[in-house]
Amino acid sequence: SIAENSGDIDEQRLMSKRLFFDNHHDMQYYKKLKSTYANEEWSLISDEIIEEVKKGKGFNAAHTLGEIFIEENLTDRLMKLLEINAQHLRFVDSFIKYIPEDNHINIQGAI
Repeated sequence: SIAENSGDIDEQRLMSKRLFFDNHHDMQYYKKLKSTYANEEWSLISDEIIEEVKKGKGFNAAHTLGEIFIEENLTDRLMKLLEINAQHLRFVDSFIKYIPEDNHINIQGAI
């Protein structure tokens, strides 16, 4: 893109964030946005994005949260998300592999 070629980091961030939210939370844009931040800066930005995604309702928001939690290695938050959505077996099935096996019983108990 023009922003990437010009090296304008603020423009890259703005475009990546906009594309993430405008394209059904396509994780390629999330990862592109993440790549423009230092690790210590990113956790705050990531939390803001998580809060924004949480405002959405339904399966798409939950699925996006699951993908973000995997990307950020937030296993506890992913486990909680699976417990909340335990009745949606396809959803649980798509994310359970990212949870340590000794925690699977917690999710199964929520069904």
